[in-house]
Amino acid sequence: MLRSSTAPSMPRRLRRMKFDSHRLMLKWRRALHQAHLLSSWWLRSHAPYQPLFVIASARSGSTLLMDYISRVPGLQSYCEVLCNLVPEGPRKPRLPAQKALLHIRRSLQALRAPIRGCKLLIHQFENCGLTLDTLDATFPSAKYIVLYRESLAEQFVSFEVATATKQWILFDNKESKRAQITVDPNKMSAFCQKTRQTYEFILAHPAIQNRGIVLSYERLVTDPTGCLRDRICPLLDAPPVRPKTVLLKQNAEPLAQRVANYADVADLITSALCRQAY
Repeated sequence: MLRSSTAPSMPRRLRRMKFDSHRLMLKWRRALHQAHLLSSWWLRSHAPYQPLFVIASARSGSTLLMDYISRVPGLQSYCEVLCNLVPEGPRKPRLPAQKALLHIRRSLQALRAPIRGCKLLIHQFENCGLTLDTLDATFPSAKYIVLYRESLAEQFVSFEVATATKQWILFDNKESKRAQITVDPNKMSAFCQKTRQTYEFILAHPAIQNRGIVLSYERLVTDPTGCLRDRICPLLDAPPVRPKTVLLKQNAEPLAQRVANYADVADLITSALCRQAY
């Protein structure tokens, strides 16, 4: 049987159509959100509120943390406001610092709760030329939650797997995508060194020391009740809540099963360079 010469191109064409429709939907939802921000900024009175910023690095469990704190009474938050891949974010990943600060201010103004928060990833600070000094000068009463991951090897591999599978979040009604990756030891070492230095710099800032707390991902997943009861809710002067989430852990297998060249990089993975604790 003869096959149409266009048959092999159909899957690619369908993928392109799906991508285009997703991009158009994102543009439409972003336009609606921007209209909401502008109307809230210009037409609604600016009542005082308590700003809250969650500062984290990619694949450190920040989405899980945001899901937990979204259930704190009197608190509203956006998961991310500087990510260009979500409607709440800007059109481009890079903004001048003043525009980024204005977008954060308008985003928080659009919320109504007495405590208003959002997540800021460390690479978004870099993309927008933001510093903790400028953020804290704009929000001098802000409180902070700094989230980090003790196992930098786990964090690095998690990022590489998510990049390969295009699955960044796993809900409880979805199936986890699997991928085995090959670790470049030089790339992992550079990642660990930069991440450690960045967190040490952030945690030394007076705003974090005076009005913030630091949590590890490992403690958050093993004792979410304690984290909320003993650390997060006291920081916010809020009553304790029970942890609840619709998210699932994406990478449950040991690193030896996710890293194709594990034997070659095992010494690096288990070294002190690939761990941090604050």
